[in-house]
Amino acid sequence: MSATSPVWNLRGDDAGWQAHPLPQVRAEVPSAVDPGWLDGPGLFDVAHDATARFYVTNRGVTPCFLDTEEPADLQRHVPMGYTNLDLFEKRAVVADGALVRLWPQRFDATPSGPYHFHLVVPGDGEHEMLVLGASHPVPYPILQAENLSARLGVPVLVARRLSSRAWH
Repeated sequence: MSATSPVWNLRGDDAGWQAHPLPQVRAEVPSAVDPGWLDGPGLFDVAHDATARFYVTNRGVTPCFLDTEEPADLQRHVPMGYTNLDLFEKRAVVADGALVRLWPQRFDATPSGPYHFHLVVPGDGEHEMLVLGASHPVPYPILQAENLSARLGVPVLVARRLSSRAWH
C-alpha cells in the first residue's frame, strides 16, 4: 500500500471507503452450504453498502448475510464435522494490488487466537482457497492484502473474526 492509499487517510474503524468508479471483482470460493440457502452477496461482491458477515469452516465459506440476526437453520445447512465455525465480518476487498472497497466495522467481536484479521485468497484452479491470519488494526491487514493481491494477481478479502466455536 503506498503512502497515497486512501486507507492512510481514514481514522477509526467506523470509516468506509470505495473506489470510483466501483469495479466488479470476480472470484470463486468453495461453498460450505447447501445451494440456495443464504441468498446474500458473494464473498467478493463490492456492490452492497452494509457491512456483511459470513461463516468459514474447513469445507469452505458461506455466502454473506446482511441481517443482524444469525441465519435460521444454520445447523441444517452448514455441514458439521471435525471443524470450527468461524464468524467473520467482511471489512475490505482488494484487487489488482489496490483497495476497492472498505466497509466500516459494525459488529462486536470475541476474538480468540493471535489473529483478529484474516485474508481470504480464492483458489485459481490449481490451488485451493487460502485463509491466512493477518496483523491488526486496519490499515495493516489491507497493506498485506494489497501486497498479496499484487504478487498473486488475484483479489483478496480482508475479514475480521468475530467468533469461533467447535462445529461437530
